[in-house]
Amino acid sequence: MNRNYLLLLTTCSIFTAKFSFGQKVILGKTVTINGIAEYIHISNKSNYTKTISDESGNFSIRASINDSISIRSTLYEEISFKINEKHLNEEILIILLTEKTNQLDEVFLERKFKPQEFDLASINKDFKSIVSRDLKNNPNAYTRKEDLINPDFNILGVAGLIYNTLKPKT
Repeated sequence: MNRNYLLLLTTCSIFTAKFSFGQKVILGKTVTINGIAEYIHISNKSNYTKTISDESGNFSIRASINDSISIRSTLYEEISFKINEKHLNEEILIILLTEKTNQLDEVFLERKFKPQEFDLASINKDFKSIVSRDLKNNPNAYTRKEDLINPDFNILGVAGLIYNTLKPKT
């Protein structure tokens, strides 16, 4: 029993030492030439850890020398590189991303119709018929010509009407 326990403890120690020896948490920032690149997927393919940069482009991931790092996004070109001593010693690892260009196949335009000529008389006729129909269906939505105030109306007559309407009845 003791022997099996000792063997298990030794195996776990070797495994842990292999993956933790020389590992360091790398702090980084994803940027573009236009500013910050947010929500970018960063993965360490060597130790199977992944993270996503925040809205400010900041991220942290555990890595050691010769680990393969992959940076992926739908908007930017993929970047892969191996961690070296310089990366481990940098205070913040700046990752400059390049926007993907969406290359389209050649497009051919063909003109299969004759453009209509602009006919103002026809458009006015259609407009008048639409307004006439709407006037019949929604008479309260329009103001009658007689209801509009005439610029040379009698101001004293209007004032008298208002006074008669508002004066208290005795």
